[in-house]
Amino acid sequence: MADRGDPAAAAAAASRLGDEDAKVRQAAVAAVGKLAVGSDKAAAARVAARLHDKDEAVRRAAVFALGELAAQGDTQATQAAAAALRALLHDAEPHVRLPAAMVLRSLAAERRADAAPHAEVRKAGLPCPAP
Repeated sequence: MADRGDPAAAAAAASRLGDEDAKVRQAAVAAVGKLAVGSDKAAAARVAARLHDKDEAVRRAAVFALGELAAQGDTQATQAAAAALRALLHDAEPHVRLPAAMVLRSLAAERRADAAPHAEVRKAGLPCPAP
């Protein structure tokens, strides 16, 4: 497997995000989460678009991939990811809602100095980690 930050590998994975096969989309989302860097706003946007995929497994993979990208990005990336993930707290599938809540909480814990992720977690009705 390629290393994080390898633009060719990340681009190759991203090119399969719209594949007809849900399993391919799921694998592509996971790969982009592992290969792209947090500052790659285009990769984060393409992963975030999969949060609305018709397939539950693809949406779940996108939750974790976006969390990985946001965790290594800046405050703006974290805030954008939190806003996108917050919408999934109302997903029809519990296997999507729970990971979204977990990733939101994790992002809040990683960005304690920044109030925005805590606000997103509080809006979701989840407890915030102690400072």
